[in-house]
Amino acid sequence: MLRLALLSIRRPVPTLLVWLAVAAALTVAGLGVSHSLSPSVVTVPGSESSRAQTLADRQFGPSVLVPILLQGPAAQLDRQGPELVRRLAARSDTRVMSAWDGGDAAKALRPAPGSAMIVASLAHSEKAMVNRYQAEIDRTVDFALSGSVRWHITGQPTLDRALKHSAISDTRRAELLAMALLFVLLLALLRRPVAAALVTAFGAASVFMSFGLMTLLGQVIAIDPIALALASISGLALGIGFALIVLRRFLDEEGLRDPHIGRGAEQAAVAHAVATSGRSVLFGGTALAVCLLLAVLIAPTTIVGSLGIGAVLCVLLAVGGAVVVLPAFLVLLGPRIDLGRFGLPAPLDRAWQRLVGAGSFVTARAVWTGAAATAVLAALAVPAAGLKTGPPDISQLPSGSQARHDFETVARVMGPGWPTPYNILVVSSSRPITDTALLRSLDTYQAKLAMDPRIASVAGPGAFRAQTKDLGKLPKTLKDSEKLLKGGRKQLGTLASGLGQAAAGTKTLQAGLQSAASGASQLQSGSGTARNGAGQLKAGIAKARAGALQISGGLDTALTGAKALRAGAAKALAGSKQLTGGLGKAATPVKAGAPVVKQMAADLSSADASLGGLTGSASATTTSLDQAIASLQAAGNDPAVAAALAAVRSARDHASSVASGLGTVQTQISGASGVATAFATQTSQLAGGLGQLLAGSTALQSGIAQLRNGNADLDTGIAKLNTGGGQLTDGLAALQTGAGALEDGLGQLTSGAGQLAGGLSAGTAPAGQLTSGLLSGQSQVTRFRGQLPSAKDLEELQKQSPGLFTNGYFTLAAIAGAPSSQARQAAFAVNLARGGNAGQIVVIPRYASKDERTQQLATSLRDSAAAFGRQTHTTTAVGGPAGNLADYHGVTAGRIWPVVATLAVVVALMLMAMLRTVVLPLVAVAFDLLAAAAAFGILSLLFTGSGAPLGGPGYLDPVIVVALFAASFGITAFFEVALLNRTREEFLRTGDAHRALRAGLRDTAGAVTMVAVAMVAAVVPFLFETIMQVRQIGIGLAAVVILDGLLVRPVLLPAAVELFGRTAWWPTSRSAPGAAQAGELGSRPAPGPDLRPPTLAGGGRS
Repeated sequence: MLRLALLSIRRPVPTLLVWLAVAAALTVAGLGVSHSLSPSVVTVPGSESSRAQTLADRQFGPSVLVPILLQGPAAQLDRQGPELVRRLAARSDTRVMSAWDGGDAAKALRPAPGSAMIVASLAHSEKAMVNRYQAEIDRTVDFALSGSVRWHITGQPTLDRALKHSAISDTRRAELLAMALLFVLLLALLRRPVAAALVTAFGAASVFMSFGLMTLLGQVIAIDPIALALASISGLALGIGFALIVLRRFLDEEGLRDPHIGRGAEQAAVAHAVATSGRSVLFGGTALAVCLLLAVLIAPTTIVGSLGIGAVLCVLLAVGGAVVVLPAFLVLLGPRIDLGRFGLPAPLDRAWQRLVGAGSFVTARAVWTGAAATAVLAALAVPAAGLKTGPPDISQLPSGSQARHDFETVARVMGPGWPTPYNILVVSSSRPITDTALLRSLDTYQAKLAMDPRIASVAGPGAFRAQTKDLGKLPKTLKDSEKLLKGGRKQLGTLASGLGQAAAGTKTLQAGLQSAASGASQLQSGSGTARNGAGQLKAGIAKARAGALQISGGLDTALTGAKALRAGAAKALAGSKQLTGGLGKAATPVKAGAPVVKQMAADLSSADASLGGLTGSASATTTSLDQAIASLQAAGNDPAVAAALAAVRSARDHASSVASGLGTVQTQISGASGVATAFATQTSQLAGGLGQLLAGSTALQSGIAQLRNGNADLDTGIAKLNTGGGQLTDGLAALQTGAGALEDGLGQLTSGAGQLAGGLSAGTAPAGQLTSGLLSGQSQVTRFRGQLPSAKDLEELQKQSPGLFTNGYFTLAAIAGAPSSQARQAAFAVNLARGGNAGQIVVIPRYASKDERTQQLATSLRDSAAAFGRQTHTTTAVGGPAGNLADYHGVTAGRIWPVVATLAVVVALMLMAMLRTVVLPLVAVAFDLLAAAAAFGILSLLFTGSGAPLGGPGYLDPVIVVALFAASFGITAFFEVALLNRTREEFLRTGDAHRALRAGLRDTAGAVTMVAVAMVAAVVPFLFETIMQVRQIGIGLAAVVILDGLLVRPVLLPAAVELFGRTAWWPTSRSAPGAAQAGELGSRPAPGPDLRPPTLAGGGRS
């Protein structure tokens, strides 16, 4: 590269044109760096989790899980959740398992009525998910859900997108702040605006060009988002640091930069600066690149690889820019580099001299200063003994990140270990995973895993054993079916015959239903007529009751008359006696009594007429009652009708008795009327024959006596008739009530008969359909009987494939043919689409992935899985998110000490080759290790333990430890070489080790201190990044630079060189080869002592 530097010095314009073209092209390419970043791949190549991932991709195809937690009112979840499931399942690249699928798995996804999980599996790579498909899922969820339903989407793609977004946005912001800060700081240090702008531009160019290279490399290898931030830090710090070393040496060459000599003088000054400081830059850059590459090789994780490659690109660009491109700029600028130069105020000048001139104090008190510096570093390194490492954790994302909030919500609702489960892959090469014996072993294995207190739940293909248990009954069922087939033809013939008979019976049923419907219609009509008759009967009885009431009144009157008649008869008898006694005495009384007799005759005629009317009424009542009896007899056997019929019959008997008695009375009264008439006639003729009257009077007396007796009988009969009339009235009232009830019942009968007629009519058509169906069934049974396979076919099938129905493929087919929701669930556990020879057991830890118990669970699972594989002759591997994290931490943390040892040896060898000595490289490496330990002690204080001051999970990512250690070794080696290389040049020139050390401190103190300050300034804006890993890297690098700039390079290393004296350079001697190396590109020897800061060197120039 030094030859390229010489070429750029001689041909500055072409060099700059080529560099500007390349820089522009890479800068433009770097604009798309965000699209080239890969997800954070924590899979460690060669680990068991990596093997599990390979098996999963081969057996199940590429897939990425996207858990979606829904929260809200249960009713809204049950309405909107299934709709979201339907939309997701409609995607051809998506399998869905949800809380609405049914079964135990679905119950586990519904931890509470107001919370439900949906797990979507997309058949894409993680990078494709991050760049495209995760956004589609987010839009689908956002479109399908609304109102009071909240959703939380998590999974690796969501976290990767959040990490990439934060890394890019934070890095861009930190870059702008760092560039502004660096320009101001460089302006204060260099006091040359042009020089400050040039160096700042080189730092920015290193960053932008590295982004372009990372964009191109991202098409071939995975580039982690964290690598972007590290590239930005490295590009700024190294680009500016390396450029400052060369620029500082060039500014010291004021004697060569004579404007009167022309460009030749500028070329000589640049050549000398590159010949001296360029060697330090080349070695420092090479050492840093080698350290990073060794770290990548020893800890071969994707993240370490991308971090290392990103940093190496920045190193190469920074070295190339400082050694090759910057000299061309310096040649072209020449004296213009000093434009706008201004002086340093006296107080700052004195402070700067004390800072960079402290080397004499150290060399004069080497033991004490070295001991003090060592004690400080040792004290700072003590906390590093308790340094904790762990896998990446969600707390490394910004606290305000939505992705972090969603992840933590899912972990809180479903359980701490739910977002990061273990997956146990089981692959069989000789049988399906649903083989009966293998399923039994899987079920037993899963049950054993579930008993581990570190495990919250286990789900896998073993559950199919219980779900497909009924399939084991199939062989017996088939044997029974074989027996049925043997006698089936005969039984089917019997069935066909029976169906024919049933069809005939249904025809008869149809005809009977039609007849019944006709009879019901007639019943409806007859019952209507009967209801009308009952109404008429009720009206007739009402009239009869009124007549009975009249009869009762008439009988009361007749009874009164009969009583009066009896009294009159008694008087008549007494009168007849008197008449008989008095006839002989005188005729006059006889004549006087003639009108009385005539009047009596008239009364008797009137009574006779009245009794005739009563006799007719009684006869008419009897006739009416006979008609009522006939009507009631035709009305049926209703209890109310029977009671009314009995009452009417009783009334009829009484009415008949009344009519007979009245007839007898009428006859008697009619006779009496005749006698009275005759008596009246005789009385009127009495005057003509009193003799005959005496004989007649005697007969009259006898007749009146009989009349008195008849009158008594009439009185008794009328009294009886009066009593029967009252009973008749009561009976007719009851009969009227019964007739009303009869009328209502007949109304209901009419309505029911109508409904019966309608129902029977409606049943006629189905009966016809039943007939048709039975006939069709008879035909089909007859046809099926002819097609019925022989039992010999089944026997032959069982002989040819005796294990057909007990084979695992039969169970596999049953699972694949299950309802869609159950088949989707099964596809998560068995590779149904790829042969069914592999299964996944999902183990949900009870604790979060960063918990030591969860990490230790990985070892237990791998031991048990290996034992299970040996027992069942299957291939097993433990992976999944938790498995990846466990391997990531275990493998990377296990490589920390090999990285430390390897880098220490390699850097020591490189220093030996560079300095051609043995002692100083070993001492320098020891100091580097102590400084690195102190830096990690500071990180341990700030980031480890519960309640760490600067937040985070309470531990350091082991990848960050490896990357920081590699970077710190490279940076400290660069600073050490800057001092030791200049000291060696002076030692080779003078042979005085003490004088050479003071010259080295004097000539490098200002430049190296300036570089250290600039590097810290470049890192400071990144200390406030929200991503925890970037913050840790920034603080670690700043700590290394500060410790090296304040203690290692200016104190510890000079103290060691002073104490060892010439022995420090053994086996180098003054006559060793390379004594004139400083003049290879320039003829001027190293400058003499000059403690002034670079801004005041040659202060006479303006």
